Amino acid sequence: MGFGAWSLVIGRISQSVFSAVITSLISDFKANYQIKTEHVEEIRSFGTPLFMMAMLTFFSGKTINLVVGAFYGASAFALLSMAKKGIQIFIDLSFKPINKILVATLARVEDSERVDAFYRTVSIAAFAIVPAYLGLGAVAEPFIMFFVGEKWQSSILLMTICCLGGPAAVMGYFLPNLMVASGVPKVALKLKITTLSFALLAPVLTIPYGIVAMMSATVVSTYISLPIRFYFAAKHTNVSLKTTFIKTLPFSLSSLLMFAAVKLMYHTNVVSELNLIIQLFLGVFVGGATYIALMFIFCRAVLYRMINEIRSIKG
Repeated sequence: MGFGAWSLVIGRISQSVFSAVITSLISDFKANYQIKTEHVEEIRSFGTPLFMMAMLTFFSGKTINLVVGAFYGASAFALLSMAKKGIQIFIDLSFKPINKILVATLARVEDSERVDAFYRTVSIAAFAIVPAYLGLGAVAEPFIMFFVGEKWQSSILLMTICCLGGPAAVMGYFLPNLMVASGVPKVALKLKITTLSFALLAPVLTIPYGIVAMMSATVVSTYISLPIRFYFAAKHTNVSLKTTFIKTLPFSLSSLLMFAAVKLMYHTNVVSELNLIIQLFLGVFVGGATYIALMFIFCRAVLYRMINEIRSIKG
């Protein structure tokens, strides 16, 4: 109707208003619209860090894109955005749904059991998300070539590198939620500031070395920042980076071996000559089978425990 990009803004605001009205109509809770100063102050002190976290989460995810666009131009920005598109879709389908329910879930758990619940969440996420994360990197070539075409071929390596940050992403992604559920949102904000600082510093320091170096540095910085984030969190809870690392290690190692196996398969002459869609499905099948086989052979007890854990959640 001629509104251009503003149509997106109007659509988002309309969606929020409609959602609020519908929720109010169908909910048993009815607001009386009486403003009480003590409640406003409580909401402000608790909500302001959460609002700042949301802003920082947005910027930390876009930092490298903005830096690359500023120094290398629109074409480099487009290549990097394409490389991160698959990861972003995957995050929207995996991390974010868990994130939405985790704060409420952890807040209902007793203080003495909250960290154990965090470890369980991270373990389940690592079991399912890390192999999918690294698997996307393993099939990056046929994925990009099939869905967006040969002109985006330069994004393949960038996507592969980006996916290597999967294990660190799982270990650190839910940590701010643990802080919010523990009643210390300011610490959660501090964790987000740390993440953003590293996300900005890494690509800036590697600008002279090209986009691949910038992406590599960004992934490495995610691992380097983990001890700092857990250090801040450990001041308020008994959460431990060592324990988190041990909880996710079987899934990370199996996923890395699976990643290597799929990449090696794609370098064989027989597979490289196949149709792209066949290559993609073959990579997914071989990757999934390899991951399950490695878990069954070397970490059978952990695999069974995860299956029982998931069954108990469904029940």
